[in-house]
Amino acid sequence: MFPVFFLALLFLLVMLLTGTIVWLWQRQRRLETTCQQLAETQQRLLKDISGLCAAAVRMDERWLEQARRLEEINGLAEEHWQQHESAAEPSYQQAIECIKQGIEMEDLSQTCGITREEASLLLRLYGEESGKAIK
Repeated sequence: MFPVFFLALLFLLVMLLTGTIVWLWQRQRRLETTCQQLAETQQRLLKDISGLCAAAVRMDERWLEQARRLEEINGLAEEHWQQHESAAEPSYQQAIECIKQGIEMEDLSQTCGITREEASLLLRLYGEESGKAIK
């Protein structure tokens, strides 16, 4: 009886070990598959990150180029504005001097390049000093 019980116990132990080995083998296969999928996902993500970094660098270069161009345009606009302002600005100081010398309104607008309304206003403001104020 002892040897039969021992053989049955041994057979049960062998079956249990065989089942455990099969289960562990299947588990290993699933883990290998999962590991391979994760490695492929990691590679895809690394490629995506590389692409995003390259795109970010290109966007940064474009942004810097646009900023440089904007500064250039601002400089040109400022230069143009200063040229236009200095060329087109009527000389009010010259008009005031002319008023003090007694110039008439018609001559004032033609000489100083100002409108009749501007000449009239300047005459009202500064004409009293020379006695030529418009009432």
